[in-house]
Amino acid sequence: MRKEVFRAEALRKAYGDLCILKDISFHIFEGETLVVIGANGAGKSSLSKIISGNEPADGGSLYFAEQLIDRSRYTIRRAKELGIHYISASHELVGDYTVAENILLPYKKYRIYSRKKTEALAAPYMRQVTLTCPPGQLASELTVEEQFKVKLASALAGSPRLLILDEPPLLSFRSRDFFDRIIKSYTVMLITHNLNEAFSYADRIMVLRDGIIVCVERKEDLNINTLYNVMSVSPRPSQTIRLAPPVPKEDLALEVSHLTTPALRDVSFQARRGEILGLIGYYNSGKTSVLDTLYGLIPWYLGTITVNGRILQLTSPKTARRNGIVYSPWEHTAPSLIPDLRVLENLSLFELPRVSSKGFINQKLEQHFSGTYLRYLFNDKITCQTPVNNLSYGTIHKIQLAQCLSTHAKILLLNEPIDGMDLESKEKIIETLLEQAANGACILIAASLESSDIINICNRMLAFSEGALLREFSQNTFHMKELLSLIQRGDNRNHDTNNTIG
Repeated sequence: MRKEVFRAEALRKAYGDLCILKDISFHIFEGETLVVIGANGAGKSSLSKIISGNEPADGGSLYFAEQLIDRSRYTIRRAKELGIHYISASHELVGDYTVAENILLPYKKYRIYSRKKTEALAAPYMRQVTLTCPPGQLASELTVEEQFKVKLASALAGSPRLLILDEPPLLSFRSRDFFDRIIKSYTVMLITHNLNEAFSYADRIMVLRDGIIVCVERKEDLNINTLYNVMSVSPRPSQTIRLAPPVPKEDLALEVSHLTTPALRDVSFQARRGEILGLIGYYNSGKTSVLDTLYGLIPWYLGTITVNGRILQLTSPKTARRNGIVYSPWEHTAPSLIPDLRVLENLSLFELPRVSSKGFINQKLEQHFSGTYLRYLFNDKITCQTPVNNLSYGTIHKIQLAQCLSTHAKILLLNEPIDGMDLESKEKIIETLLEQAANGACILIAASLESSDIINICNRMLAFSEGALLREFSQNTFHMKELLSLIQRGDNRNHDTNNTIG
């Protein structure tokens, strides 16, 4: 008989008048992976926060190893004492601490050691998650994937009895083997929107819809079509979104010539008005660094950036926005959002001149502007009055996109714009991007190799590897196998060069 690790009975949660979870009951057995799946706003992240002690439930009971948990005293610390460890995109590291210090920070017994001893103690957990950066490197200098590995290594240092992974980031090809091993070695509750990911890892799949459980089944008893039908109240869209790319105009909106930074090597390309240009590659390939540089987040020491015929020194995001460039980053903890503010205030941050006069915000105009644009873009249950830090990862990503698209800027920089989105939201976002391009916007999208829905709407794709632009593909010449082979050859060639002595 399988041993029960965790059980929830009749859990309830509401934010004001918005009921997020309604009488949720389920259990998790030792050694299994329970995948919790649902559309954005279904209640997945709220459920994981309650189980991990990050938020209190409004009602119901929690059991760990068949022992009732006192909800009135259930906190993050108490959850970790029980062996419940929570990892999410919103779980931030201490940027001024080293990798080793962040891994061991939650555990008192490690705080008395010297830095050298701390790094030695953290090293086995770093190897377990294939983290290759120096243990003394500051957490603020890490990539998103490296940050996730640090969080996971920290959880493993606590000998977890239950790992809760809330929307883990897409990992590079090289990192997937270690992630597979972790999933198979521990009791895991995996929160995701991704149907393919659910079938890859699940022993059982639990589907949430509008705050209730509509299905709990072994994965062998389900298929993707059935799963989608129980996830959504609307008819199932096509499995792969295939829409014709827009027809770009002749005049250039952006020209990058010999751009060189610590992360980029002699990158040159052009983009026209009305064009959707895809920057494709693995993580750390350089595609995100291009967007960061164009938005003034990263300085460059060689090359030129020309916007609408003018050579510019894009030294800050303020300079970029002044020249019609806006950026929707991948990380939902990005500076463009203020988590403690409501959706309403966050949406109007970029457009204060439209909703204010003489230094005062017209609240009725702000409410109208934010509500109208949110409904136009996403047509779901996001309310303007909800604080951003109470929302799920996918919903926060929508807010970032709405914030960016509402400016009607002519150059849009979008990093993984449909990551964390359910299929219906992907369709709406892609439809909106095509409309923006048809209206003359130049759109640059950094996308992973798995983002076929985005690749389908790009006029051209630029393949990146190790900070270098390898090749340009058009819609007519693009083949995924050729792209994968090219990027792999580029990776191997660059590593061979880096390892050469003399």
